[in-house]
Amino acid sequence: MIRYIHVHQLHNVVRVAGERRNNGRGPGRVHYRGTIKLHGSNASVVCSPAGVQPQSRNRELTLDDDNLGFAAFVGGDAQREALRELELELRAAIGLAEARPLALFGEWVGPGVQKGAAVAKLATRQWVLFGVATRSDVLDADGVAHRQWFDALPSLGERFAALGIYSIVDGPVHTLELDFDDRGALELAADRIERLTRSVDERCPWAQRFGVEGPG
Repeated sequence: MIRYIHVHQLHNVVRVAGERRNNGRGPGRVHYRGTIKLHGSNASVVCSPAGVQPQSRNRELTLDDDNLGFAAFVGGDAQREALRELELELRAAIGLAEARPLALFGEWVGPGVQKGAAVAKLATRQWVLFGVATRSDVLDADGVAHRQWFDALPSLGERFAALGIYSIVDGPVHTLELDFDDRGALELAADRIERLTRSVDERCPWAQRFGVEGPG
């Protein structure tokens, strides 16, 4: 299993960046790609020579121990074939050997997954890819392998959409510059992030693509 990370708030990122800068390892100016946060359930697949393994945030899934039907979705012949095709495309793009596991992280959204957001009112459930990683050879202090992330999110076409598989980059994407050496610039960037977040909260642009109105 390759677990997803804990996502920190910006003020924590700024704090850690300041600590590293004091040690001469500060990140300086960084460009981030901001995408929509969908309100669903973390759902991923780990592709390896052994097959395609569905998992939730905390455990591997099976048909007998599923999470909101995600394992059953991945187990469909057409979906499994499409995921294998996507795996091959990503491996070629990032140069990852077939023997190494490839984790495709996504959000499982749609009716019955969550409440209160527009994506809960979609006609059918969707799996939306938002991250690609492998298990690194580097271990942390607890002996757990780090994840190696790849900036390789593809746009997925209609054939994938017909199977309920999407990519988050097919929604709005915002490029944000964070200059960790300039407090004023950071505050301006934070203000922009807040404005973008409020706009999504008021009206979900992902659900809008499918004719559904409501909050993000």
